[in-house]
Amino acid sequence: MNNRKFINIIGNILVIISFAFIIHKIIAYQIDFGKLFSISTLIMIAISIIIYALLVLFYANIFNKILSLLSDIETSKTDTVFTYSQANLYKYLPGNIFHYIGRNQIALNQAASHGTVIATTIAEMLLIIFAAIITVVIFAGQDALKWLLSNGLFARVIFVLAVIFLCCLIASVILYSANERIKERIEKYRRIANRIGFVNVVKFIIAYIIIFILNSVMFLTLLYSIGGELHINLLASVIGMYTLSWIIGFVTPGAPAGLGIREVIMTSLLTGIVSGDLVITAVVLYRVVTTLGDVGGFLMAYQLKKLVFVTNTDS
Repeated sequence: MNNRKFINIIGNILVIISFAFIIHKIIAYQIDFGKLFSISTLIMIAISIIIYALLVLFYANIFNKILSLLSDIETSKTDTVFTYSQANLYKYLPGNIFHYIGRNQIALNQAASHGTVIATTIAEMLLIIFAAIITVVIFAGQDALKWLLSNGLFARVIFVLAVIFLCCLIASVILYSANERIKERIEKYRRIANRIGFVNVVKFIIAYIIIFILNSVMFLTLLYSIGGELHINLLASVIGMYTLSWIIGFVTPGAPAGLGIREVIMTSLLTGIVSGDLVITAVVLYRVVTTLGDVGGFLMAYQLKKLVFVTNTDS
């Protein structure tokens, strides 16, 4: 059995395990859709799931674009999008790292180097974090700072980000100095990274900012559909605080898909403005939407890959 077949088997097993964790998580929410929501709300939930699934594919397409810029070979967009969407399900596994590891199946499927796939993942993470920080500052700078200070999280977030940065910096310096082969690789990828270009970086950051805004608007729409009364001046704060919750969830070690982090922040932000029960229902409901959206994105990518395979076979 070659490495590619073995990795495919492992990937299929991880998908099954991920589905098990997803089903368990949804059941644990104990939402009675028939009792709590009207037909219009259920339609809004379905629309939100489809939109979120499309956003998963959008993320995957951006990843493929970055990969194609960094790679020395021609990449397969269909395979990259499918593998990315499949690996995206692994974030529900405990540890919160398997979705990054799973992307390296792209290297086996397309004969690309693992280093290039890892470099693409790092570039994506940096671009998303930068886009998230910009979004928080623009839409909820003072509110976000006040919330972090009042909850004693400001120092922790800065500390974690600083530790991550310093560890990466120290590891890079040590490896760069101690190993000539690694030094050559670093120089190679530094030259390759220049291919992305400033214009593309700006485009990617704007795209990620738009995604954060769309996610926030979907949350507000769901909250409104279950009876929440919202003012238009609340929109900016929700966009900024939702994005802040993503950042905190991202830097929290071992939290699968940021579980619990977003719920706490959004509840604390909106309680007092909207009924507490509605806020809690909305944040849990939105978690169900994003979870099913991740599954929907994988299924869409699978169908697209299947369609391309059939088309190529017929031709």
